[in-house]
Amino acid sequence: MKPPLVSVHIITYNQAPYIADALDGALRQETDFGVEILVGEDCSTDGTRDIVLDYQRRHRERIRVITSEHNVGTHANSRRAAEASRGKYLALCEGDDYWTDPHKLQKQVDFLESHPEYSLCCHDVDIIFDGVPEVPRTHRYVEFTGETFSFEDVVRRHFIPTLSIVCWREPAVRLPDWFTQCISGDIPLELLLLDKGLGYYMHERMGTKRNNRGSVSLKPERGAVARESFLQMYKHMDSYTQGRHREILHWKIARLSLHLAGQQLKAKRFVPLFRHILESLRYDRTAIHDAARRRLACHRQ
Repeated sequence: MKPPLVSVHIITYNQAPYIADALDGALRQETDFGVEILVGEDCSTDGTRDIVLDYQRRHRERIRVITSEHNVGTHANSRRAAEASRGKYLALCEGDDYWTDPHKLQKQVDFLESHPEYSLCCHDVDIIFDGVPEVPRTHRYVEFTGETFSFEDVVRRHFIPTLSIVCWREPAVRLPDWFTQCISGDIPLELLLLDKGLGYYMHERMGTKRNNRGSVSLKPERGAVARESFLQMYKHMDSYTQGRHREILHWKIARLSLHLAGQQLKAKRFVPLFRHILESLRYDRTAIHDAARRRLACHRQ
């Protein structure tokens, strides 16, 4: 077997109904370079571990399962899988998602190998909904019409499906200590990569993201907690990148702070309300001006 140029990075916990699709999608990849498949299995209780160990037994040269006798959590599980990888590139796929194009890795790696200024390559995906009432079964991910994108583009509007990412390994392994405090690792990882290079978006549908009833992206109650977590993440990112992206990060922090202020106003919590307003003003005064203009325009309609 060729030494791996790409390490496929599949993180899973209690995904027994879906994990075989993720593994089969990785095994079906047709490449002219070596590929290893690393499965970070976080002590599942639903039979997921038995499934991935059976795949490892049947594909011993291609699959390595990394697990433990106790649950370590999403970030630690992801980090230990990344640290065990040997490839120049990482290809990400969560355990309930799957790839549909057998040439996906070849296309993305060919691009990255011929464009060393790019640290990340992604693509279109479909989304399917399992067990979710009153939602169309299939629709597209967030539309992005461009090809090359930057750190600033992702701060302004997130559009990268995690299962579509192929990226440099090193930034994904050398993560800052504050990374483990983030409610989600997707956006901070993408920004750490885009601090080192550009991103490229392929407009081909080469994978499927599965949302199910337990998906955190379908839980509206996580909104305030997520925004507070992202607010802290953007502050850490500003410090970590030593001001290289200060203008766009301050723009984002101010608007997140103002949004949180609005939530505090609805709840009649006035101390945190004024704290968030002052924070918004400190980072970017235009956030309040923009919000006031939008409110005035709505009243005039």
